[in-house]
Amino acid sequence: MKLPSLRQVLQDAIHTFKRFPFVLINAAVGTVCVVILIDHEGPAEATVLFRILLSNILGIPLLLGLKLLSEKKKWGKGMAIVLQVIGVALLVAYGSTVPSDLIEAPAVYFLRMIFIAVALHLFVAFAPYYARGEVNGFWHYNKTLMLRILTTLVYTVVLYAGLSLALAALDNLFGMNVPGKRYGQLWFILLGLFNTWSFLAGIPKNLDSLEDSDDYPKGIKIFAQYILFPLVLIYLIILYAYMGKILISW
Repeated sequence: MKLPSLRQVLQDAIHTFKRFPFVLINAAVGTVCVVILIDHEGPAEATVLFRILLSNILGIPLLLGLKLLSEKKKWGKGMAIVLQVIGVALLVAYGSTVPSDLIEAPAVYFLRMIFIAVALHLFVAFAPYYARGEVNGFWHYNKTLMLRILTTLVYTVVLYAGLSLALAALDNLFGMNVPGKRYGQLWFILLGLFNTWSFLAGIPKNLDSLEDSDDYPKGIKIFAQYILFPLVLIYLIILYAYMGKILISW
């Protein structure tokens, strides 16, 4: 097997950015927020960075799902951009509801974010294949996403371990006095930028071709159909019940 050259890797990275610019910019902004928050020393203070960060966390699945939906339906580039802008507007609206003093905020804000995040990840899972007649493509699409998540996570952990050892060597062998918080910042930089970029690079460019694929393992299909799907259904019921509670409260 021929390994890709550095030039090829760079070209793939550029192509990935051109394909998912909103998702990657969103991830970059969130990463910057985390780095700044970790770098802060002293008591927690109210800051707009919490609002931006929570919006960015939700922005990755939301903007990705909208982009893949537009690709699968073969909508024009203009329509795809409009969908992404609408997604950004929704994120801004959500961010305005998050308290700036998040540390002292009620737990309901965290629970709400978790439920919305689960719903948006489910949205990514079915958005390109909500129409009937593409069951095979749906399974292969989600298999690809799952394998890509696991693969990129392994890459990220290994890369983090190697760079952390390098920092430790600089600290102990050369007396460079590397603060402990740099390790946390390094992890979130890799998780927010490298991990996201690598994951997006592995998403199939031609989603229509997945319908003709026939290499879906039976064991994974059984797991998804009889174990994963009931769990997804439970989450959806809880989410809609919570949405109903919000509407009634309003």
